[in-house]
Amino acid sequence: MCAHKIVDFRSSSVSWLGESEGTFKIASVLNIFHRDGTEQLFALTENVLAGNVYAKQKLIKSHPYLFQLVMSENYQKIMRTDLDSHQFWFSPKRAFRNKVKDTEGNIFRDKTHFNLKYRNSSLNDVDDIFLKNRVNFDRVARISFSKNQTEFSAEFPVRHLNTRSHSKEWQVETGPVLFPIFSKNLDKIELVPSFVFFNSLSFVDILIDYPTKTRNIPGYVDNMINNFGCNIEMFQSA
Repeated sequence: MCAHKIVDFRSSSVSWLGESEGTFKIASVLNIFHRDGTEQLFALTENVLAGNVYAKQKLIKSHPYLFQLVMSENYQKIMRTDLDSHQFWFSPKRAFRNKVKDTEGNIFRDKTHFNLKYRNSSLNDVDDIFLKNRVNFDRVARISFSKNQTEFSAEFPVRHLNTRSHSKEWQVETGPVLFPIFSKNLDKIELVPSFVFFNSLSFVDILIDYPTKTRNIPGYVDNMINNFGCNIEMFQSA
């Protein structure tokens, strides 16, 4: 059986360095292979509830928001997603911002650090999907597709898998997955954390803007993409 190298999300991380260092677990990675032969690697971190770092008391911010990063060596995007005040009693309505406060650019300059670990795995065929889920659920998926002579490959853990063995039906529901969103200007690509759904190895459905669908994505009805054609691979430890 041929061994495939996949990201080991259990031990991989990204950091920014300096007087105060921050380290995040990685939720997904996206490789972009451009037509000129150059390659870009982007990592999406797990999200956390932002806090008042190193404060002596009141470590939770007075208006709660999720803090998540898109990171490459020379581009970073800090995503700040406000949470519903009805879910968090310590956040009065007045504390919420009128618009999303994301920040992007080469924020950390040369202070980013990638700690990507890889492991060998075996490629699943459809029959493999139904094996060893309850006792050994450790699967990674890869979605690959091309657009405008550019190749994209997103890799991420499978967080939830439904199976019905007698009819050989299955479905993956997972996220966040860092996914490229294309504007009318085909040279501009926005990278957005998203939910993905698939029950074949050829198509995915995508809900853009994980986890609260706060950001309005122009050109997409209700932030949804349906029946997106791609190649899907699923792996488990070899």
